[in-house]
Amino acid sequence: MGNKAKRKLRAKAKRKFARVERNRGQGDALQPNKKYRGAQDLEMMHITPQTLKLFTSLPPFEATFSAVPAVKEHLVAKGVQDLLAGTAMLFVQYGHWYTSGSDTILVSELVNVSNMMMANPKFLHQFGDPLGAPANG
Repeated sequence: MGNKAKRKLRAKAKRKFARVERNRGQGDALQPNKKYRGAQDLEMMHITPQTLKLFTSLPPFEATFSAVPAVKEHLVAKGVQDLLAGTAMLFVQYGHWYTSGSDTILVSELVNVSNMMMANPKFLHQFGDPLGAPANG
């Protein structure tokens, strides 16, 4: 392979890498325009067993809007509404966008919120453990 071909290959790889990096944002509140690419980015979301348990305990999503109050009720019971300001979380599968009214939520944000809850003793004291332990006092 000649030098020119090598150079072209290197340039192509560089472009591809730049594109991948652009699309691998954290999807957090500071960079809402960055997006996940489904399951391949799961490892970037730092999903803990507790988070997984919290998500899988949510009621299954139905396509109708009538499902939203049920999800919201479930979350209110868990005390999550305080952190999400009453927004219904519609969880079906990782790495997808869900909308509730005018709010758009990325699952990665839910992961961040639930990890925050796990790490916040004040939250656990006030609302009880989302995984089932009762609130203290």
